[in-house]
This record gives sequence, structure tokens and C-alpha cells, in this order.
Amino acid sequence: MKLRPPAPGERLSAATLAGRTNTSVEQVNKLAELGVLEPATDATFPLTAIHKVRFVTALEEEGVSVEELGRGVAEGKLSFAFVDGLLAHVVGLSEKTHGALAAELGLPFALIEELYVTWGLPAPRPDERVREDDAEALALLRDLDSAGFGSETLLAGSRYFGENLRRVAESQVSFIRRDMIDPLLERGMAVRAALSVLAPIVRDLQRPSEGLVRWLHRRHFENYCVQESVQLLEEALEEAGLMPARQAHPPAIVFLDLSGFTRRTEEAGDEDAAELAASLGGFVLLAAHRHGGRPVKLLGDGVMFHFPEPSGAVLCGLELVGSAPEHDLPPARAGANAGPLVRRDGDFFGRTVNVAARIADYARPNEVLVSETVVEAVQASTTNGVRFDPIGDISLRGLPEPTPLYRALATS
Repeated sequence: MKLRPPAPGERLSAATLAGRTNTSVEQVNKLAELGVLEPATDATFPLTAIHKVRFVTALEEEGVSVEELGRGVAEGKLSFAFVDGLLAHVVGLSEKTHGALAAELGLPFALIEELYVTWGLPAPRPDERVREDDAEALALLRDLDSAGFGSETLLAGSRYFGENLRRVAESQVSFIRRDMIDPLLERGMAVRAALSVLAPIVRDLQRPSEGLVRWLHRRHFENYCVQESVQLLEEALEEAGLMPARQAHPPAIVFLDLSGFTRRTEEAGDEDAAELAASLGGFVLLAAHRHGGRPVKLLGDGVMFHFPEPSGAVLCGLELVGSAPEHDLPPARAGANAGPLVRRDGDFFGRTVNVAARIADYARPNEVLVSETVVEAVQASTTNGVRFDPIGDISLRGLPEPTPLYRALATS
């Protein structure tokens, strides 16, 4: 999407500024007279004046008059200077309304309205001017529609994107407020000064953040596509009788879940959160290495591990679950499975991984559950100090057939 960064020296006439903000030339001139806008000697405005006009429009809709804003500026109590440096992209309004654009793109307006709601954005009106970046996004929807994605598919996908990306943006701004603005205010700095200091910093954070979000989404999307593709291929090979013979000592995957860990770090102060994170990192790394394995990746409230031998997976799972309270960590639970794995870019994929994750989801706090494959491999080894109690054939989420599970217990 071609979001437009402010170009140095780019200027707008009063008429152009009014057109791109859906206001009048008279209103633009009035804001200039009141000191909200600062025109150059040639009566032109910087591109970022678009943001100021839209800020004022939003305040007017809340019942704040432009005269009151002008009085605040004149008395030195208010300043809109921070707006010039706050946002990395300047977005105005296109000439088209949502209704006209929907007709041009061949999309039902009701679909567009519903999509905005699922994205967590205000539903547009047919006669409302379209933001320039929204117009580009809606054109992408037309491309998806032309590619065969129906309305139901678009809506279903939008729910996931809308909610999760809204949370990412919300958490970024919450971090800026909590960790950057509030400390300045607590030290006695005025709101006006704090905004002026931090606005350019926030702006400079936006482009790298957007790039990192795109890259991280692409990496995760790629990994999950590989995971599902590998699992489907494994199922096809199994149905065709082409799966390789089971190994006597297959590698194992363990998922450790520390329910509430993320929430606890968010609620803790900075120092406590850092200590918790350090405690978790050292805790899982040392335990995994002690039993011949390694952590693969952190997953919110949990960790994924790889072990060349299932016996190490079980012993590590028992150690982690049993000693979590000693490290001031929430109650832990673990699930382990063993079998063939597909390795790519340091990660592991396939049915073995998927089943291990489902087993961990089913486990209760302070419990280590394992698959039958793990039990058979461990019992065939010389590992001592572990016993397995069968808990039955369990229907795990997302798996077509019940899975025999066992509770691993330390005997010494």
C-alpha cells in the first residue's frame, strides 16, 4: 500500500488542503487566523497540515469549538505543533465517497460496511469520503474477490486480521504511553512539552515497526503454511502406505505451557517483568540442555522444545513442571510426542509437532502427558525413574481419531 510520507518542502494551497480534509477554504483560513495552522508567507501549508485539520475536526465533533482551540493557542496552553511530527504517513481524503467507490469496484456496500466492523474500524457511510489509504485497501479486496474469495471467506479472514492487528497497534501505543509519556508527566513535564518531545520519536518508530510487522507476519505465515502442508502430505503418504517404518528412538517434541505468564508480565512493573522473563529463559534453557534437548521457540505463555531422544523429553518435562514454582513461575503443564519431523530454518514441522501441541493443550496444571510413541520409546531405553499411567483414548482438538495418552510420573 503506497502510504505517503511527508515530503520535505511539499506545500498545499488552502483549496487543496480543504479538499483533502473535506472542509472549506473558509475553515482553513479561520484555523490559520487562530494560530492552529501556520501558513507560509505565500499562504501555503505543509503537507502535515492535513493531520492538524483532521485533529481539529475530530475535536469539533466532540463539541470543542475552534474559537476555544484558538484561545488555548493564544494563551500558550495548547499547541498543535506536535502533530507535524507525530505520524509517519500523511493520509487525506480522496474525492470519492464509499458508495461511489463500492460501485466502481463492483463490491456490495453492505460487504464493505461489514468488513470495516470486523476489522475493528468504524463502519463507513455511503456518502462519506474515502480515506486515500482505505481506497487502496478496498481495491485489494476487489482483487481478492476476482481471485475467487467469496464474501463469507473475506469476512471470516477479516475477523482474524482485524482483531489481532488491532491488538498489536493498541499494545504499541499503550507501551508508548506507559513507558515514554507517563514517566515524563510524573517528573513534572507539561503535556504540551511531552508531546513535542516524543512526537518525532514516535513518528520515527512507525516505519521500522511497520517493516518488522510485515516481516514477522510473513515468517509466521510461511511457517504455518509449511506446518499444515507437511501434515497433509504425511497423511497422504500414510493413506498410500508410503510412510517410513517407525524408528526405535524417534526424536521428540515437547510443549510447555505456563498459563497466565504473559498476563503476569504485563501486570508486573518493568523490573519484575524483566526478572520473570530472565527467570523463564534461564530455567528452560538449562533444563533442556541437561536432558540433551533445546528450546526451539517461545510461544506466548509457552515454549516448544526438541529432543533427539524421547527419554530426555520426558525427564525434562517432569523437571520443568515440578520446579516451576521454585522459579516464581506460574503452574506449568507439558505434552510430548515422538515421531518423524521436518526441519526448516531451525524450526520443526509435521504431524508429530501438531499432536504434541494438542497433548499440551489437554494437560492440566502440574501434569506431563505423553503419547504412546513416547512411552514405547522410553520403555525400550535404559531410562529409570519414570513410570507411565494410562488415562485412556482422548479426543484431542483438531485430531480425527482419539489418541491414547499417558501421565508421566517420577518414581524417584
